[in-house]
Amino acid sequence: MFRRFPSKEDLLLAMFEDRLADVAASVEQAARADDAWEGIVAAMTAIAERQARDRGLMEAVGAEVFGSPRLRAARERVIAPMAELVARAQAAGQVRDDLEAIDVFFLITAAGHASPCHFHIPDLWRRYLGVVLDGMRPGGSSPLSPPAPTLAEFEAAIGHPGAAPPD
Repeated sequence: MFRRFPSKEDLLLAMFEDRLADVAASVEQAARADDAWEGIVAAMTAIAERQARDRGLMEAVGAEVFGSPRLRAARERVIAPMAELVARAQAAGQVRDDLEAIDVFFLITAAGHASPCHFHIPDLWRRYLGVVLDGMRPGGSSPLSPPAPTLAEFEAAIGHPGAAPPD
């Protein structure tokens, strides 16, 4: 492994470059949707789901890795189709006019990190992504899913980080 990756940063760069390629493919596919809003929802969901699944990698990747010049083209491949989606959705009145494509990526990360610590409450990120998506709209809202964790789920998560919540 050290012959191919001389440092931990090189390994993280390679892993993150692969993840960005997967994300880019998802966003490019979503950008082909006839309805721009549906494309945004699909892209944001795919990215948030990957972040939730790869939480360890996301935490290992710091600003120095994510901001690496080596990843510039990979980042642009993700941002360009999202910018197209946001512009189309704004033109259709589906997304607030003051939203920028780069905002979308920060919002996805915010939704994915809304649960403090390492609580194991499956798919909780979907609830906060729903709040973020509603906030992106010019008006109105939709039901949130999944439901908020119960007090028992919260207490169980605090007491046993990483443990499954009670049924």
